[in-house]
Order: sequence, then C-alpha cells, then structure tokens
Amino acid sequence: MVQTLNDMLDDPDNSKSLVWARASLDLPVNLVKQNLIYIGGTMKDETPHYVKRNALISVLLIMPFFIVILTRILQKNDFSNSDVWLSSLRITLVFLPFAAFVLATYTFLKWSRDRKQTIWKSIVDVRHNWIITAVGGLALLIALFVPFHDSTHCVTGNPIRETMNISQTLQCIKNG
Repeated sequence: MVQTLNDMLDDPDNSKSLVWARASLDLPVNLVKQNLIYIGGTMKDETPHYVKRNALISVLLIMPFFIVILTRILQKNDFSNSDVWLSSLRITLVFLPFAAFVLATYTFLKWSRDRKQTIWKSIVDVRHNWIITAVGGLALLIALFVPFHDSTHCVTGNPIRETMNISQTLQCIKNG
C-alpha cells in the first residue's frame, strides 16, 4: 500500500493534494472493511456453534421488546390496561431481555472456560466475543432500563401506578 501511494505521488500527472485526499478517504473505509472481513472470518471459523446459536436465541428473546416499542409508537398509546395485557407486557419488556442476558452471560462464561482464558482476557478479546457481548449488553441495558426508567409507566400503559414522579404521570395521562 505504501509503495502504491509512493508511485501515485511520484507520477507527474497526479496532483499531490488529490492523491492525499483520496488516500485520506480510502484509509478509514478500507480499515473498517478489512476489520469486518477479519472479524466475520474469525466468527465463522473460530466461534463454536453453541455461541452462535445462543446469540441468535438471545436476539430472538429481545426482539419482542423492540416490536412492542414500535407497536406502542404506531398505536399512539392505545394499549389496553387489562391485567392480562400488562402481565404479558412485563414479560416482554423485562423477563425476556433478562433471560437473554442470563443466556448470553452463561454462554460467555462457558466459552471463556472452554478457551481456558480468564474473564478479563475474554472481555477484551473483542475479535472473538463481540456477538455474545453485544447481545448480552443490549439485553442487560433493556432489563435495567425498563424497570427503573421514569417513563416506564408510559410504556406499560398504566401511569396511575407511578407515584414517584407526579408531573411525568400527569403528562402520560394528558398525552393518552
């Protein structure tokens, strides 16, 4: 690559500023592209089947969360306040992401043990663990966000139960 850049700079027909501009634009794009190809190859060849399978199961467990959120936005707060609906909503918004986090954590720990690596070494080995840590991290974020966020009562469709933040509750009631 360096030799090609030198040849382009030595060519009298090329403008040096254009060559440097092109090289400056090509370098980040090619770095990202090569790293994605490298990580993809690593995942394909060096990642055990159970890690890929469990990552896929974890993704499927957190997908209902996004479906409910999108449905909630599209329906503009028209969710039913029935106990059955609220129970299924709690399962979708809290239990399934937590189950995905537990599965991803179990898979990560098992894989670390199988590779005979310490937990810390496995955590920083992004080339190998990115899929399971990304899914597990997202699941943990959802599992922690939903129960403890101020707007949860707006999402679950039951603002009356929220007494800690009255102004937020009144805003949810006003907006439907």
